[in-house]
Amino acid sequence: MASEFAVAILCSVLEVSRTAYYRYLRGDSHRLSPEKTKYQQLVEQIFAQHKRRYGSRRITAELQQKGYSLGRCQVLTLMKMTGLQAIQPKSFVPRTTNSTHNKGYCGAARAAKFVVRLAIAPSA
Repeated sequence: MASEFAVAILCSVLEVSRTAYYRYLRGDSHRLSPEKTKYQQLVEQIFAQHKRRYGSRRITAELQQKGYSLGRCQVLTLMKMTGLQAIQPKSFVPRTTNSTHNKGYCGAARAAKFVVRLAIAPSA
């Protein structure tokens, strides 16, 4: 259809960049380099080894500790490409105690009532 319509219009309708179109024509479609494929496998191994708990920051730190020079954004991109997403723990919600205990008054009122009884009671 490039012979009938302008390439810019076709690319905007199909939501493809013109650069990607011309790369496709040359045969340079996007393929991962062997090095990035190796990094992708390393990221997947670390992610599985830590039971889906590690995100891009922790995976980056572990890769750098092992001697690989890989940035966090690159790890994040590799994780997105493979569909890896770390498990997010539930946020902490403090549980309060029920101070009334179905007695109709709270613990402070009960304590005050006990103090009044002590004051009224005759001392022997």
